[in-house]
Formats: sequence, structure tokens, C-alpha cells
Amino acid sequence: MSEAIQRNLSRRNFALGLINGALFILLATFIDVDTVVPGFAWQLTGGKTIFVGVLISVINMGWFWPQLLLSSTFATADRLMPWYWLSALTRGVALFALAAVAWYLDAFAPWLGFVLIAAMYVLYSSGGGLSIIPFMSVVADSIPPNWRGKFFGARYLVGGMMALVAGAWIRWLLSDQSGLEFPRNYAWMFLIGAIVATPSLLSWCFAREPARPVQRRRVPVPVELRRGLRLLRRDSNFRRLLITRSLSTITLGLTLPFIVPYALSQLRVPAAAVGLFVTSKIITYSLSNLLWSRVSDEGGNRRLLLLSGFMTIGALALVLSVRMLPTDHLVTIAGINVTWRVAFLCLIFAAFGFSNAGQEIGYTNFLLELIPERKRSVYMGIFYAAISPLCWVPFFGSLAIGTGGRFVMGFSIAAVLALAMMRYTFRLREVREFGGDGNGEN
Repeated sequence: MSEAIQRNLSRRNFALGLINGALFILLATFIDVDTVVPGFAWQLTGGKTIFVGVLISVINMGWFWPQLLLSSTFATADRLMPWYWLSALTRGVALFALAAVAWYLDAFAPWLGFVLIAAMYVLYSSGGGLSIIPFMSVVADSIPPNWRGKFFGARYLVGGMMALVAGAWIRWLLSDQSGLEFPRNYAWMFLIGAIVATPSLLSWCFAREPARPVQRRRVPVPVELRRGLRLLRRDSNFRRLLITRSLSTITLGLTLPFIVPYALSQLRVPAAAVGLFVTSKIITYSLSNLLWSRVSDEGGNRRLLLLSGFMTIGALALVLSVRMLPTDHLVTIAGINVTWRVAFLCLIFAAFGFSNAGQEIGYTNFLLELIPERKRSVYMGIFYAAISPLCWVPFFGSLAIGTGGRFVMGFSIAAVLALAMMRYTFRLREVREFGGDGNGEN
């Protein structure tokens, strides 16, 4: 393929990816697993932490299991975009069904309502998991490495700015001023999310998929995993990246799903404050990409992971400090009584929004640069195989928290693991310094 054709192809996919990603960030605001889902599950189950952990865990698992079962199928497929089309259809149906279940939630027994909500979320996340390798492969083949920081950064920035309006609407929707009670307020949230998802998912369906080398025969999953284990032994940089990503997943799994339940149960925060938390997270999540995209393209993804990792540690320190603040009234926003604790929680979600945006860009781009094209399916297969069991960290975290509400214990463990995460992040080698040939350094 000539350089001119490759340049045009990249620009087309860059534009479509920007539309897809910006609207996806807007969609994620309405179904956010860090704020909206824990608040919804907490109210749905009458304040039972274990159900929050179960719901977050099964949602997360949906993003990973397709890679485990289909990595060899993707490796032998001439085209991957049809799999993305199937993913788009699955996710669209799941979101509209989620809104319908939430609308008629009062008609179901509480346990059945929870099961149906969980099923729709799992269907949605499983469809998302089906799209990851097709999406990442097309991005890797059509977006040059020195464009990827701008590519992902622009997606997050534009989407985040649109989501600011959504955050304000969510804040109003969950307040007494809307006149809507649970679960109708959340049903409206899910419905708007489903409507936004439609153009988001459809836009990337028109991306052009470059020709790529494929394997001649399908490799059984056990064989693929054995190949991946050999890669882990040989490629120390990939091994360190996997350890770092695992520690990050555990850290966030013990923290983010439980901040809202902690605030509602022990910090005397009103449920409507969830809208403020969403807005705070969105502001920094979007604006931080002005910094993170430049760091990724110019300074490298190791530096990006280090900087955003320090922000994660700072956010955890804030979480452990919030209970020391008074409950005195500060100001009223959209009918919400903002106390010192509410304001500090907004700062906490802002810090996590800032750090998470950097971590997502850093891990994605580091992995794309590290893996050689001929071994992409093996690398990605073992990467997601190792990460997928960690989806159940929120469930085990909820068991540890228990009915006694031991939230601070979970946050403290997360802080220790974050320090271990930083240790391995420092040991990463910037791929651009030695080339992503899959050999690493032993």
C-alpha cells in the first residue's frame, strides 16, 4: 500500500474513530460503572454492598471472556469488521432492553429485577468485549503510532466536553427537582444512553479495514494460552506490563465501586450527589487528555503511566481522608446540599477521572506498540486471559467489606497495591527505545 493511500486511510479512520469515541464517552456517562451503577445497585438492593460487587464484577467480566474464546478465531479471519458489526447490534439491543427493564422495574420481584438488570448489562459488556480485538486491530493497522495519543486523547476530550452537559442533566435528574423517583430517573438515563449509543456504534462500522496477514489454521484455545505463557517467560517488558495492569485493576476494583456506597451509607451524602460526582469525574477525564495525549506522543507511554499512577495514589489518599471532614453545609447546587464531605468527594472523583484517563491511554498505546503484528492475537489473548479473573475483585471486595461496612479497610489495601503497581511501572522499558519486536529483555 502506497504512503498516500495509507495517509488517507488513517485520516478516514481517525475521523470515524473520533465520532465513535466521543459519543461512546458521552454514552458511558449515562451508564458509568464508577458512579451511576453503584448508586443504582445500592438503591435497588436496599443498601446491600455485596450486590454492588456482584453487578460490577459480572459487567467487567463481559468485556473479557470473548477474547479468551475467540482470539484464535480472530487470528484466522480474513476480515474482523463483521465481528464489530455483531458487537454493535448486541450492545444496541442490550441498552434499549436495559432502559425497558428499569422503566418497568416495579413490576418485578426485587431479585428478578436485579437479575434482569445484571443480564442486560452483561449482554452489553459482552458485546463490547467482542469488539475489542477487531477495533484495536483496525486502529493498530490504520493509525500510526505517533497519531495514537492524539487519536485517543481527542476521543476522550471531545466526548468529555459533551458529557459535561450530560452530567448536569444527571445531577438534575437524580435530585428532587426532577419530580422523578427511583427507578424512573435511572430508566430515563439508560434510555438516553441507548439513543446516544446508536450513532456511536454505527460510525465505526464504516471504518476501512486494511489487509493484514492471517494464520492459516485455527489454534485451539489451550494451545494459544501455552504460546502466551511462553511469551510471558521470554518477553520481560510484556510481563511487567501485565503485572502493572493487574495491580492497577485490583486497586481500582477495591476502590471505585465502593466510593458511592461508602458515601451514601457512612458519610451521610444524598443520592442526588451522584450527579455531582459524575460531573466532577467527566471534567478532569476530558480536560486531562490535553496533557495525556501530548505525553503519550512526545514523552512515551511509560512516562504517561508513571504520571497517571501517581495521580491514582493521590486519589486514594483523598479517599482515606474524607471521613475526617465535617458535615457542615457549604452551598446548595441544583437543590443538593453540598457539605465539606460532598465537595471533597467531588475532588476525589475528579482525581480519579484525571488518573484513569491517563492510565487508559497509556496501557492501550503501550500494548499496541509492544506487540508485533504477527503475534497480535497471542499477545492479546494471554493479556486478557490473565486480566479477566480480576474482574471479580469487586465481588471479593464486597465480601471483605461485609455487612459491617469495612470500606476503609478495602481502600487501605488498595493504597498498598497502588504502591506495588508503581514499583513495576518504574521497571517498564519504553517500547520506542528498543522497538516492539516481542523479545523484550530478560
